[in-house]
Amino acid sequence: MDTRPPATRRRPRQARAAETRRRLLDTAFQAFAAKGFDRVNLVDDVLEPAGISIGSFYHQFADKTELLGEVLAEAAARRRAFIAGLGSLDRGADLESDVRSVVERLFDSLETDGAAWQLQRATRIATSGSARQLGASERDKWIEGLATMLAAWYGAPSSTRRAASDLVITFARGLIAEHLDTPVDKRRDRAQWATEATAFIVGGLVAILGEATPTPVTHPSHSSPKVGRLRSR
Repeated sequence: MDTRPPATRRRPRQARAAETRRRLLDTAFQAFAAKGFDRVNLVDDVLEPAGISIGSFYHQFADKTELLGEVLAEAAARRRAFIAGLGSLDRGADLESDVRSVVERLFDSLETDGAAWQLQRATRIATSGSARQLGASERDKWIEGLATMLAAWYGAPSSTRRAASDLVITFARGLIAEHLDTPVDKRRDRAQWATEATAFIVGGLVAILGEATPTPVTHPSHSSPKVGRLRSR
């Protein structure tokens, strides 16, 4: 009779389940990025390469769409973390400096994690409505992050900053597509491209929101309470 505590007996099974889930996510990421949601065959492109049975798959996910949702969430988290939570960037000397920083980080991410960006593109053109909806939800998160960053420079209402951010994201999607579709040896000079993209984005923001004016930054008071001297008796 196994006298070990229940938690101890379950641990190996939990570890195997976690390993199975990880293999499914890693294999699915490669498959979805290479083929797109519509063309991926769950058995041929994910389960067999990962060495996972159909039964084990359905213990982890309800269907291929749910699998895609988690793959997208992980990939998007990596991109957002690398580019640097847009709302938490240290404010530069001017709006152009902040935008240039984001553009440079975007290029860094494209070069180091291009497959994740390719996956996002492939999801947007999927014929499955649920798959496209997953891609759209990620766009909303990017718009919110950019709108938060712009709050450091504009006191405009959130809805106005989100509208401006939406246009910036639309431009960025074209830039991303151009980068991914162009062979490495034929890509434009990165520094020049970043300069032009920054100028275009800043010009658009000024046209929509006006000239950028840093919003006041509230600092906690550093005054110390008065402390009376101790008097000897």
